[in-house]
Amino acid sequence: MSTRTRHTQAARFARHHHDGPDHRAGHGPLLAVGLLTLGAMLVAGLVPGLPAVLPLGIVGLVAAVRAAREPILPIRLRQAWAAMAAAFVALVAAGPLVPAVTHVVVVVLLLVAFQRFPLLPAHRHTRSTTALDATIVLVGGVMLLGWAAAARLPNSPGPALLPALAALLPALVLLFAVALAVLRGVDGTAQRPVRLLGAGALILLLAGALPGGRLPALAGVAATALLAIAAVDQRRHPPPPVRHHDTGRYLPLGAVALIHGLLLSTTPPFLPWTGLVLGGTVLSGLLLARQDLVRRDHDEQALTDRLTGLADRSLFAAATTQALSHDARTGRPTAVLMIDLNGFRGVNDTLGQHAGDLVLTEFAEVLRRTVGGHGLPARTGGDEFAVLLPGLDQAAGAYEMAGRVAAALGPVLIAGTLVTLAAAIGVAVSAPGELDYDTAVQRAGNAMRRAKAAGTATRWAVWSPVEAPDQPLAA
Repeated sequence: MSTRTRHTQAARFARHHHDGPDHRAGHGPLLAVGLLTLGAMLVAGLVPGLPAVLPLGIVGLVAAVRAAREPILPIRLRQAWAAMAAAFVALVAAGPLVPAVTHVVVVVLLLVAFQRFPLLPAHRHTRSTTALDATIVLVGGVMLLGWAAAARLPNSPGPALLPALAALLPALVLLFAVALAVLRGVDGTAQRPVRLLGAGALILLLAGALPGGRLPALAGVAATALLAIAAVDQRRHPPPPVRHHDTGRYLPLGAVALIHGLLLSTTPPFLPWTGLVLGGTVLSGLLLARQDLVRRDHDEQALTDRLTGLADRSLFAAATTQALSHDARTGRPTAVLMIDLNGFRGVNDTLGQHAGDLVLTEFAEVLRRTVGGHGLPARTGGDEFAVLLPGLDQAAGAYEMAGRVAAALGPVLIAGTLVTLAAAIGVAVSAPGELDYDTAVQRAGNAMRRAKAAGTATRWAVWSPVEAPDQPLAA
């Protein structure tokens, strides 16, 4: 198995198990909002003048007010939802009366809300990259919204030009704030709601740029529906923290693609200019595709151990934290195995560092074959490894996995010398909602050290609150 394949498998496991669905959480509220949205869009399509967003705005208002009053949420998050509640009030109360004024008010309140959502901490390089990507989205928005505004102006705009440009300012600032939040990610439980809010805000801005008719009305309904679903979704999952998925990487690509489509649609119908624009569009598309492939490869390698291709310590910690949170909601136990190779230093001293690396890769292959799709094997440093077993039916599944790993170890040929792979394995099982990451790892580590103290042969032990000297070990 190639190193790239091993890196990809580790990253794929992380993406698949990162934010699994909560099977116990009811989908009734979201289904109700979805049906309400279909009805509102039908009304907007048949009767353009009717305020079809009214029922969606009421749903969003109730959910946003409840989220703003949720004591378990951080203060900044509650403030953000309070601003969203005010935006829903504007949609419900003023929307049918003064649509143009309502649009500006809602945009400003959305901007206030996005300013209050707490962003994830990041290094300076990451902040700079995110700001650059958000600027790309902003430039695309300037071109699109500016083009739409210019198309509505008379041939000699005169005094109307300045107010039109001033009206674009809050929309562009909101666009930058949305891009920054989606690209950077927000802290706590608001990641999925923020993505939904971002999608709703983008559609709202697009609706404001479209000429009058049924299409802006339908876009307004879709935007309000996404905003309402975001508020309902925040209420459905208040406690468990989740980590950021890098889905926002496609925002800059979408902005560039949108502008190239705009160029193609407005290019004069004669060959030289059309050919140049079409060629530039194709080249830009190829360049963006290459950039995305390079970034995917970089992301996968950043999350995996370079030598073995297993998950690294940071990915293991993130996946374990997420699994413990998810399994607390689904009522399933989570297990952590901490593993330390026996005799590894002797191999390094007698056969050299290259042979030691071969031992590590051989052991990583054993873990990969044994664990399979049931968990996430990781190298946490040196000759130390770990396995995450999420969503178990019962604790006995963790003990069975420890026994399978122990049984898979044995002699292997390393640099022409027969080396016996042996390890000490510690097992800690968390009942739903019982342990956090640090406690689970600490307990598994204590059990592993007890197994290691019993000798150099492969043994595994289960954490117990009373570490009795005669407590049984399994070989």
